[in-house]
Amino acid sequence: MKPDAAEQRAAMRELWPEIRDYCIAHGHDYDRILHGLDGVPVDGWQITARRRQLWLSRQELADRTELSLDAITKIENGRRSPTIAVLARIMRALDADIEWLLRDG
Repeated sequence: MKPDAAEQRAAMRELWPEIRDYCIAHGHDYDRILHGLDGVPVDGWQITARRRQLWLSRQELADRTELSLDAITKIENGRRSPTIAVLARIMRALDADIEWLLRDG
């Protein structure tokens, strides 16, 4: 299920300070992320590692986040960057901190 505008706004209120600081530190254009033009640069390997640590399959993560299996696969493989709302869903499903999931560099 694609996040609606209310979910996106709620996720921005929750995560925006950390994402903004991360973007400034790593030279990303946070305005593009804020406006949904770019996704949040996450470390797909960290998502995979945490999912496996919890003994979850990709399908189980997809079910918990209400995303498609294809979307989870692309995020984990670095072929897609999630929106702020999708990142918030993944964080909740994996009980993970944002700093741990953001790509370093």
